[in-house]
Amino acid sequence: MSEQKNNRLHWLDGMKGAAAVLIFFHHFMLGKFPASFFGSQKPSMLYGVDTLLASCPFLGIIVNGNFFVHLFLLISGYVMAWQTIQMKSERLGLFCFKRYLKLVFAIAVCAAIAFAEFAFNAIKDGQGLGALLKEAHKFFRAIFIDVPFCGDIRIYGPFWMLNYIFLGGIFVALISSLAWTLDGKKVFLAAAVIVLALYASLTAQNVHWASVMLGCALCLFNAFYGVQFGKAALLLLLAALFFGSYPTGLIPSGAFKPFVFPVAADFSPYYWHSFASFLLILFMLNCQAARNFLSKKAFLALGKISLWVYILHGFSISWAERLLGLILPENGGQNYVLTAGLSFLTATAILLLASLAMAKFITPLGNKLVEKIIGSMAPSDTSAAN
Repeated sequence: MSEQKNNRLHWLDGMKGAAAVLIFFHHFMLGKFPASFFGSQKPSMLYGVDTLLASCPFLGIIVNGNFFVHLFLLISGYVMAWQTIQMKSERLGLFCFKRYLKLVFAIAVCAAIAFAEFAFNAIKDGQGLGALLKEAHKFFRAIFIDVPFCGDIRIYGPFWMLNYIFLGGIFVALISSLAWTLDGKKVFLAAAVIVLALYASLTAQNVHWASVMLGCALCLFNAFYGVQFGKAALLLLLAALFFGSYPTGLIPSGAFKPFVFPVAADFSPYYWHSFASFLLILFMLNCQAARNFLSKKAFLALGKISLWVYILHGFSISWAERLLGLILPENGGQNYVLTAGLSFLTATAILLLASLAMAKFITPLGNKLVEKIIGSMAPSDTSAAN
């Protein structure tokens, strides 16, 4: 099965947008209905539904943010590999540097928001200029170094995943660039060896790296050989949904109990969620109807703002809480579920509006700035003068 001949995989854009929204949904549920993550270890706040979701095969996937994180990372690896084997004439170093600049710009925008909140509270608490300058230095370093290279979360929690996207993308580009000089078989073998090495490390962090590399391996394999399962593709979907709902915050029981890794029990969710993401993309490659569905306008619109949705979702939840705190009574209302529902709708509206605004006004500004920086680095043509 050959990939599309254009340079965009629209269905993957749509899937990435959906994954970003569901990561937001997971974090909202974790804050308001923690039993949806920890099961019976936490009191139910949703008439038992939240407790059920924490360990429910198939259905529990909708609140399993760890699965959607791995899916997001795997998609990033797949797309980066696809772009690399398509570019051919563009210098790889320049391509990676442009990615760095664009990511840094997005980080800087969100860091500015976080710093503004800190500065407001600091001034209100009577802190002096020295405290603001010290914090500004920390933010400045985080923007250019700590977040993209180290996954620093000190200034904002959701930043942790960005270094997997950035550095993972660089690794993928380097491996995929071998396709320019080596045959496909050797390229796939190189990617597969790196994936196996990462999985052998038995750490949750390296399973995140492995998800990026799995996306690379799957893209290369599909680009050079094709992956066809025919009617058996439905089994891929069922397996992806089952393992994607593997519980993260509690000890697996019932149908999940046989799938605990005996030598790495604590990392079982990470392995299975990475594997489930791989199976889901494999299913999509074998189902044209599913790819068409995720290529619809609504999903494509989400795909275009997916990075902003992910980065801004933490802000949207806190902003919604503050806004409702000004409107609702001090006790938050008598009906907790109703209040939580209002909070979710408010946070969703804030998130989508803010992400759309960023994509419409801030992203083009960032792209122009990046192009100016890249243009200023290009050697001047002096041949005409000579």
